[in-house]
Amino acid sequence: MGDPRYELITLLADGAWHTGVRLGAELGLSRAAIWKQVGVLRSTGLEVLTDRRLGYRLAAPLQLLDADAVRAFLEPQVRAAMTCLEVLLITGSTSERIASMPAPVPGAMLACAAEYQSGGRGRRGRRWFSPLGYGLCLSVSWCYEVAPRDLAALGLVIGVAVAEVLSALVPGDVVRLKWPNDIIADSGKLGGILVDVAGETGGPLRVVIGIGVNVRASPGLAPEISADGGSLRPATLSALVPGRDICRDQLAACLLNTKIK
Repeated sequence: MGDPRYELITLLADGAWHTGVRLGAELGLSRAAIWKQVGVLRSTGLEVLTDRRLGYRLAAPLQLLDADAVRAFLEPQVRAAMTCLEVLLITGSTSERIASMPAPVPGAMLACAAEYQSGGRGRRGRRWFSPLGYGLCLSVSWCYEVAPRDLAALGLVIGVAVAEVLSALVPGDVVRLKWPNDIIADSGKLGGILVDVAGETGGPLRVVIGIGVNVRASPGLAPEISADGGSLRPATLSALVPGRDICRDQLAACLLNTKIK
Protein backbone atom coordinates (compact mmCIF):
# COMPACT_ATOMS: atom_id res chain seq x y z
CA MET A 1 0.00 0.00 0.00
CA GLY A 2 1.24 3.50 -0.86
CA ASP A 3 1.35 6.60 1.29
CA PRO A 4 -2.29 7.29 2.30
CA ARG A 5 -1.55 11.01 2.53
CA TYR A 6 -0.38 11.11 -1.08
CA GLU A 7 -3.26 8.97 -2.29
CA LEU A 8 -5.76 11.17 -0.46
CA ILE A 9 -4.34 14.46 -1.74
CA THR A 10 -4.28 13.04 -5.27
CA LEU A 11 -8.03 12.39 -5.06
CA LEU A 12 -8.76 15.79 -3.51
CA ALA A 13 -6.51 17.70 -5.91
CA ASP A 14 -9.36 18.38 -8.37
CA GLY A 15 -11.00 20.74 -5.87
CA ALA A 16 -14.34 18.90 -6.06
CA TRP A 17 -16.32 17.47 -3.15
CA HIS A 18 -15.61 13.84 -2.20
CA THR A 19 -17.65 12.03 0.44
CA GLY A 20 -15.90 10.16 3.23
CA VAL A 21 -17.59 6.96 2.06
CA ARG A 22 -16.23 7.35 -1.47
CA LEU A 23 -12.74 8.25 -0.29
CA GLY A 24 -12.72 5.33 2.12
CA ALA A 25 -13.79 2.91 -0.62
CA GLU A 26 -11.13 4.12 -3.05
CA LEU A 27 -8.34 4.13 -0.47
CA GLY A 28 -9.39 1.10 1.53
CA LEU A 29 -9.61 3.16 4.72
CA SER A 30 -12.31 3.70 7.32
CA ARG A 31 -14.02 7.08 7.57
CA ALA A 32 -12.19 7.63 10.86
CA ALA A 33 -8.88 6.97 9.12
CA ILE A 34 -9.82 9.43 6.37
CA TRP A 35 -10.55 12.07 9.00
CA LYS A 36 -7.17 11.41 10.59
CA GLN A 37 -5.33 11.83 7.28
CA VAL A 38 -7.26 15.03 6.58
CA GLY A 39 -5.94 16.29 9.91
CA VAL A 40 -2.40 15.50 8.80
CA LEU A 41 -2.90 17.47 5.58
CA ARG A 42 -4.34 20.41 7.50
CA SER A 43 -1.29 20.44 9.77
CA THR A 44 0.80 21.27 6.68
CA GLY A 45 -1.18 24.47 6.12
CA LEU A 46 -3.36 23.00 3.37
CA GLU A 47 -6.94 24.29 3.53
CA VAL A 48 -9.34 21.31 3.47
CA LEU A 49 -13.03 22.17 3.67
CA THR A 50 -15.57 19.79 5.23
CA ASP A 51 -19.33 19.38 4.95
CA ARG A 52 -21.38 16.71 6.72
CA ARG A 53 -23.28 15.88 3.55
CA LEU A 54 -20.76 16.61 0.80
CA GLY A 55 -17.59 15.39 2.51
CA TYR A 56 -14.21 17.00 1.81
CA ARG A 57 -12.64 19.27 -0.77
CA LEU A 58 -9.64 21.55 -1.11
CA ALA A 59 -10.22 25.30 -1.02
CA ALA A 60 -8.63 25.42 -4.49
CA PRO A 61 -7.53 22.77 -7.01
CA LEU A 62 -3.93 21.65 -6.64
CA GLN A 63 -1.47 20.54 -9.30
CA LEU A 64 1.01 18.28 -7.53
CA LEU A 65 4.68 18.25 -8.46
CA ASP A 66 5.62 15.45 -10.83
CA ALA A 67 9.17 14.13 -11.25
CA ASP A 68 8.59 13.03 -14.86
CA ALA A 69 7.22 16.46 -15.76
CA VAL A 70 10.24 18.17 -14.18
CA ARG A 71 12.58 15.89 -16.13
CA ALA A 72 10.75 16.70 -19.36
CA PHE A 73 11.50 20.41 -18.87
CA LEU A 74 15.21 19.87 -18.14
CA GLU A 75 17.79 20.73 -20.76
CA PRO A 76 19.36 17.57 -22.27
CA GLN A 77 22.76 18.03 -20.61
CA VAL A 78 21.18 18.64 -17.20
CA ARG A 79 18.86 15.65 -17.62
CA ALA A 80 21.87 13.47 -18.46
CA ALA A 81 23.76 14.66 -15.37
CA MET A 82 20.76 14.20 -13.05
CA THR A 83 21.33 10.75 -11.54
CA CYS A 84 18.45 11.15 -9.06
CA LEU A 85 15.42 13.45 -9.12
CA GLU A 86 13.09 12.78 -6.21
CA VAL A 87 9.71 14.41 -5.55
CA LEU A 88 8.18 13.87 -2.11
CA LEU A 89 4.86 14.86 -0.58
CA ILE A 90 6.17 15.56 2.92
CA THR A 91 9.72 15.49 4.25
CA GLY A 92 11.65 17.06 7.10
CA SER A 93 13.98 19.04 4.82
CA THR A 94 14.84 18.54 1.16
CA SER A 95 18.43 19.57 1.87
CA GLU A 96 18.79 17.10 4.74
CA ARG A 97 17.15 14.43 2.61
CA ILE A 98 19.57 14.96 -0.26
CA ALA A 99 22.57 15.20 2.08
CA SER A 100 21.68 11.74 3.41
CA MET A 101 22.07 10.24 -0.08
CA PRO A 102 25.44 8.98 -1.33
CA ALA A 103 27.46 11.86 -2.77
CA PRO A 104 27.21 12.14 -6.56
CA VAL A 105 30.34 11.66 -8.62
CA PRO A 106 31.86 14.88 -9.99
CA GLY A 107 29.83 16.00 -12.98
CA ALA A 108 26.61 14.40 -11.71
CA MET A 109 23.75 16.02 -9.79
CA LEU A 110 21.07 15.00 -7.31
CA ALA A 111 17.83 16.89 -6.76
CA CYS A 112 14.93 16.63 -4.33
CA ALA A 113 11.68 18.59 -4.28
CA ALA A 114 8.84 18.36 -1.79
CA GLU A 115 5.32 19.69 -1.45
CA TYR A 116 5.93 20.40 2.23
CA GLN A 117 8.87 20.51 4.64
CA SER A 118 8.20 19.99 8.32
CA GLY A 119 11.71 21.16 9.19
CA GLY A 120 12.62 23.59 6.41
CA ARG A 121 15.21 26.11 7.52
CA GLY A 122 16.82 29.30 6.36
CA ARG A 123 19.87 31.24 7.39
CA ARG A 124 20.78 31.18 11.10
CA GLY A 125 18.42 28.26 11.64
CA ARG A 126 15.27 30.28 10.95
CA ARG A 127 12.29 28.19 9.94
CA TRP A 128 11.20 28.29 6.29
CA PHE A 129 7.47 27.63 6.17
CA SER A 130 5.40 27.08 3.03
CA PRO A 131 1.99 25.35 3.11
CA LEU A 132 1.69 22.10 1.18
CA GLY A 133 1.33 22.77 -2.54
CA TYR A 134 1.67 26.55 -2.29
CA GLY A 135 5.39 26.92 -2.85
CA LEU A 136 8.44 25.21 -4.25
CA CYS A 137 10.93 23.52 -1.92
CA LEU A 138 13.90 22.31 -3.95
CA SER A 139 17.43 21.15 -3.16
CA VAL A 140 20.24 20.18 -5.51
CA SER A 141 23.67 18.70 -4.78
CA TRP A 142 26.90 18.14 -6.66
CA CYS A 143 30.57 17.53 -5.85
CA TYR A 144 33.89 19.08 -6.79
CA GLU A 145 37.03 16.97 -6.98
CA VAL A 146 38.93 20.03 -5.76
CA ALA A 147 37.34 23.13 -4.28
CA PRO A 148 37.27 25.97 -6.84
CA ARG A 149 39.25 29.10 -6.01
CA ASP A 150 36.09 31.22 -6.14
CA LEU A 151 34.19 28.98 -3.70
CA ALA A 152 33.54 31.93 -1.38
CA ALA A 153 31.46 33.56 -4.13
CA LEU A 154 29.31 30.48 -4.73
CA GLY A 155 26.39 31.76 -2.65
CA LEU A 156 26.35 35.04 -4.57
CA VAL A 157 26.53 33.27 -7.94
CA ILE A 158 23.64 30.98 -7.03
CA GLY A 159 21.59 33.85 -5.61
CA VAL A 160 22.00 35.86 -8.81
CA ALA A 161 21.09 32.82 -10.94
CA VAL A 162 17.91 32.16 -8.96
CA ALA A 163 16.94 35.85 -9.07
CA GLU A 164 17.39 35.85 -12.85
CA VAL A 165 15.08 32.84 -13.25
CA LEU A 166 12.37 34.53 -11.19
CA SER A 167 12.93 37.89 -12.92
CA ALA A 168 12.11 36.22 -16.24
CA LEU A 169 8.63 35.41 -14.87
CA VAL A 170 7.86 38.80 -13.32
CA PRO A 171 7.42 41.93 -15.47
CA GLY A 172 9.45 44.98 -14.58
CA ASP A 173 12.68 45.19 -12.65
CA VAL A 174 11.20 44.19 -9.28
CA VAL A 175 13.04 40.98 -8.39
CA ARG A 176 16.42 41.35 -6.72
CA LEU A 177 18.82 39.55 -4.45
CA LYS A 178 19.14 40.82 -0.90
CA TRP A 179 22.49 39.55 0.30
CA PRO A 180 23.13 36.99 1.48
CA ASN A 181 20.15 34.72 0.80
CA ASP A 182 16.82 36.52 0.28
CA ILE A 183 15.05 36.99 -3.05
CA ILE A 184 13.02 40.21 -2.81
CA ALA A 185 10.15 41.40 -5.00
CA ASP A 186 7.76 44.30 -4.47
CA SER A 187 9.26 44.89 -1.00
CA GLY A 188 8.40 41.34 0.06
CA LYS A 189 10.30 38.07 0.38
CA LEU A 190 9.70 35.93 -2.70
CA GLY A 191 12.22 33.22 -1.90
CA GLY A 192 15.31 32.16 -0.06
CA ILE A 193 18.56 30.27 -0.67
CA LEU A 194 20.72 28.23 1.67
CA VAL A 195 24.16 26.94 0.68
CA ASP A 196 25.82 24.13 2.64
CA VAL A 197 29.37 23.02 1.84
CA ALA A 198 31.10 19.98 3.32
CA GLY A 199 34.55 18.52 2.66
CA GLU A 200 38.21 19.40 2.60
CA THR A 201 39.44 22.75 1.32
CA GLY A 202 42.07 21.13 -0.88
CA GLY A 203 40.15 17.94 -1.66
CA PRO A 204 36.71 16.62 -2.58
CA LEU A 205 33.89 18.99 -1.71
CA ARG A 206 30.12 18.48 -1.62
CA VAL A 207 27.65 21.30 -2.15
CA VAL A 208 23.96 21.23 -1.18
CA ILE A 209 21.81 24.12 -2.35
CA GLY A 210 18.37 24.65 -0.84
CA ILE A 211 15.90 26.93 -2.66
CA GLY A 212 12.47 28.00 -1.47
CA VAL A 213 10.02 30.04 -3.56
CA ASN A 214 6.58 31.36 -2.57
CA VAL A 215 4.41 30.51 -5.57
CA ARG A 216 0.84 31.02 -4.33
CA ALA A 217 -0.60 32.80 -1.32
CA SER A 218 -2.34 30.58 1.21
CA PRO A 219 -5.55 32.11 2.64
CA GLY A 220 -5.16 33.01 6.30
CA LEU A 221 -1.54 31.91 6.61
CA ALA A 222 0.37 34.92 5.30
CA PRO A 223 1.04 36.42 8.76
CA GLU A 224 2.59 33.15 9.95
CA ILE A 225 4.83 32.92 6.90
CA SER A 226 5.88 36.52 7.38
CA ALA A 227 6.81 35.95 11.00
CA ASP A 228 8.79 32.81 10.21
CA GLY A 229 10.55 34.47 7.28
CA GLY A 230 11.86 37.35 9.35
CA SER A 231 10.99 41.04 9.08
CA LEU A 232 9.91 40.87 5.43
CA ARG A 233 6.33 40.17 4.45
CA PRO A 234 5.90 37.33 1.94
CA ALA A 235 5.62 37.99 -1.78
CA THR A 236 4.23 35.38 -4.15
CA LEU A 237 4.58 34.76 -7.88
CA SER A 238 0.80 34.49 -8.23
CA ALA A 239 0.39 38.03 -6.86
CA LEU A 240 3.23 39.44 -8.96
CA VAL A 241 1.89 37.93 -12.20
CA PRO A 242 -1.90 37.83 -11.66
CA GLY A 243 -3.85 35.71 -14.11
CA ARG A 244 -0.83 33.61 -15.05
CA ASP A 245 -0.76 29.95 -14.10
CA ILE A 246 2.69 29.22 -12.68
CA CYS A 247 3.76 25.65 -13.47
CA ARG A 248 5.86 24.54 -10.52
CA ASP A 249 7.30 21.61 -12.49
CA GLN A 250 8.63 24.03 -15.11
CA LEU A 251 9.86 26.43 -12.44
CA ALA A 252 11.81 23.64 -10.74
CA ALA A 253 13.36 22.66 -14.07
CA CYS A 254 14.31 26.27 -14.88
CA LEU A 255 16.11 26.54 -11.55
CA LEU A 256 17.92 23.25 -12.16
CA ASN A 257 18.80 24.35 -15.70
CA THR A 258 20.67 27.42 -14.47
CA LYS A 259 24.36 27.11 -15.08
CA ILE A 260 25.36 27.51 -11.44
CA LYS A 261 27.99 24.78 -11.47
